[in-house]
Amino acid sequence: MSKRSGNTTSPIASTYDGGPPDDYKPSFFPALTLVWALAEPHRVGEVALFPGSGRYYLGRADDEAHPAVLVRVRPGRTERTGPLAGDHLSRRQLCIDVSNNDVVVENLGGLRMRVNGEEKKHATLAVGDVVALHKHSGFVFSMRPAALPKLGADYPACAFGEADRFGIVGESHAAWELREQLARFALFDEHVLVLGESG
Repeated sequence: MSKRSGNTTSPIASTYDGGPPDDYKPSFFPALTLVWALAEPHRVGEVALFPGSGRYYLGRADDEAHPAVLVRVRPGRTERTGPLAGDHLSRRQLCIDVSNNDVVVENLGGLRMRVNGEEKKHATLAVGDVVALHKHSGFVFSMRPAALPKLGADYPACAFGEADRFGIVGESHAAWELREQLARFALFDEHVLVLGESG
């Protein structure tokens, strides 16, 4: 990140309008985030959110009652993307049952399901668990917000899943929070050192 000094302005600072309000507190919900998809690699990063108790179905159709709708969560907006595609994927491949603090996934379709590498018919999920559908797709279970704060109309846009103009890649809440923090600190006339692991 470049330093702002005199008439020289950081490229990040020039696009920042103050970020989310101080009282912004996102609500987090159970979610399955698509981490790989054999037939649709461009969809990696999309999220199926489960905002309340009930039964949700994930598969190649989203016309059932309570579908697990895949979305792209971006700052200030959420884009619905539609059901998954791919050979042998059933209309109702997975049933996700959300009640209180428990999230149970059950495999209803023809593709085999693995949870953390072990083949299962159903499993109670914990944050960080990986759910894979044989030769089709993989998801990681986490808690995600349904929306991200708008960062400003001039904040550098990037295609979903692509690196932004500063080289940051990521669509998670943490990735967008990092971008917001970098933009805020870019306003200062001092050097800023950013530490942390990559990946």
